[in-house]
Amino acid sequence: MKITLGTLKSVSTSLRKLLEQDLPIQKAFKLSRLAKQVQTELVDLEQSRIKLVKQYGNEDESGNLKVPEDKLKDFGKEFEDLLRTEISLEFDKVNLSDISDAKISPMDLAVLDDFVTED
Repeated sequence: MKITLGTLKSVSTSLRKLLEQDLPIQKAFKLSRLAKQVQTELVDLEQSRIKLVKQYGNEDESGNLKVPEDKLKDFGKEFEDLLRTEISLEFDKVNLSDISDAKISPMDLAVLDDFVTED
């Protein structure tokens, strides 16, 4: 499945909520494999974001890096370009009936639409 890094970042919280549920072992295993792929991509995304902050930012008095106002637009453009990057994830969608006992909000389920199927 192809997905942008931005979309992946936005689904990570909802996916984590699903992963915290008690599920049958096969479904939990399938979701944990997906979670590992997602986590790897999110770590790479964060490392790239930090590189951009270092590229555009300056260290303040307390030693923290901060992107100054005059470079914020360029930083934002590059970060948005990064978030539009498509990646491929290899996984089988989770059947909605297999997670029917999970306690998850309708909003979280809507966010996870690309990861579940009703078949």
